[in-house]
Amino acid sequence: MSFSAMVKEELTGIAENGDCCRLSELAGIILACGSMHLVKGGVQAEVSTESPNIARRVYKLIKSVYGAHPEIEQHERHRLNRNFSYRVVLSDDAVARRMLTDIGVLGDSGDVNIGIKTGLVKRSCCENAFLRGLFLGCGSMSDPGKAYHLELVVGDESLARSAAALLAGAEINARVMERRGKFVVYIKEADHISQFLVLTGAHTQMLKMEGIRVEKGVRNLVNRMVNCDTANVEKTVLASSRQGENIRLIEQYAGLESLTPALRDAAEARLNNPDATLERIAGLLGSVSKSGLNHRYQRLEKIALDIKYKEGIGDEP
Repeated sequence: MSFSAMVKEELTGIAENGDCCRLSELAGIILACGSMHLVKGGVQAEVSTESPNIARRVYKLIKSVYGAHPEIEQHERHRLNRNFSYRVVLSDDAVARRMLTDIGVLGDSGDVNIGIKTGLVKRSCCENAFLRGLFLGCGSMSDPGKAYHLELVVGDESLARSAAALLAGAEINARVMERRGKFVVYIKEADHISQFLVLTGAHTQMLKMEGIRVEKGVRNLVNRMVNCDTANVEKTVLASSRQGENIRLIEQYAGLESLTPALRDAAEARLNNPDATLERIAGLLGSVSKSGLNHRYQRLEKIALDIKYKEGIGDEP
């Protein structure tokens, strides 16, 4: 099961609240994936979904708010490895008209509207319920182990803008874009996706997401530390190799006895400990700091460059 499907499964198991929140959630679902038809008996409302849990959720919401008993139809399908789709059909003309009017799809004069009806989401709990309904109807979320992305895909720009405004009111940064004739409200910041899950009631999946975030953070930190250690080792090896080459050149052309005692001690220590760090060699010598030892090797490098120039085996220092 995808992470998105697990979020929806948790949301459909949330205990139903008061009638205002039930209506708000129902409105979100219907505006996201519902439709209205004019049939012989009058108006018919239906919701199409690929999730049996969402179909049952819609049935319970309609029953609890309006006392009606819509039909749930199951249709076999074979595309995309999904065997069935579901339709929740409310054929009672009077109840269907009342429900569609309550959520704002049908206006008082019989006109059709797609948007959030003024006064529908009266309180913050109703706003959260509406957002939950939208996500159940048209939402999806990427696996947080791979990417942080949550989106709501609707067919109307005004609905998309209204949903983004609701999210903004909850301090969730959501953007709107058009994609293949649809309007997408999307959230990409992990903190804001986590907040969306909390508001809509997916607390268990939010905790799972946060656990994945912590794991990713630790893994990235370890990788950075390993990369840093690797870079330091490579830097030490290169410096040690260069110092050894300089000292062997001095030994070949001038002899180490030509050096001052301090430089000769540093040169011999490097030859005897080719892989040691500056800190290790400074500890062996005992009378010089790490920075002081590094300065001695810089002086030895200058002497080696002078020899290369005089002997014609290098460029002018």
